[in-house]
Amino acid sequence: TSCCIDQNLYLPSVAVVSTSTQAASDVIIVEGELDKLAVEAATGRTAVLSIPAGAAAPKQHHQHTKQWNKQQIQAYNSGNTHLAYSDKKFAYVHHAQRLLQGCQQIMIAVDGDEPGFYTACQLAERLGPERCWYLPWPAAVVYGAQALKHVAELASQRGMVIDVAAVSTCKDANDVLMVCGPEFLKLYLECACTSFTGLLASAVGPVLG
Repeated sequence: TSCCIDQNLYLPSVAVVSTSTQAASDVIIVEGELDKLAVEAATGRTAVLSIPAGAAAPKQHHQHTKQWNKQQIQAYNSGNTHLAYSDKKFAYVHHAQRLLQGCQQIMIAVDGDEPGFYTACQLAERLGPERCWYLPWPAAVVYGAQALKHVAELASQRGMVIDVAAVSTCKDANDVLMVCGPEFLKLYLECACTSFTGLLASAVGPVLG
């Protein structure tokens, strides 16, 4: 049995997804069709988009650590990482500008690894950091542990039983769905974001309802 990937999931398919997305004030951007479907299943949202061809790795990698320090974050979230719109890896962002121009808040929830965070910063730079929010998945190198602690406390208050050790290895939406189920994934999406303009702040909190 063959598996057919729906190309309408991706950001470049502007004409197809524009009706539902342009009508939404909030949009979620993920990395891959399984993550898109996971978010839709947990939240009922239809304004969920996936970047094509995965995250872009930076030319120079930082030393891999579980959690980055502020200097590393600042380096990735500065003009030093700027790539022109002509760069083929991010050309889809330019093509999607009309699609996303009416969105007031854009949650960037790509994978939590180093290429994912680099891509998130690049997307925010192009789409406008003032309206973009970063979602650090539990295993993310940037604020992953802090975000998980924050949401796990909220989940406990609501009577959810969560295996924190198991979910701490989750790097994307589908991982969280498989480990904890749709209710926790929905809570995580609602309560684990931090703004790009205040990315150096340590606090995370709710942004999209």
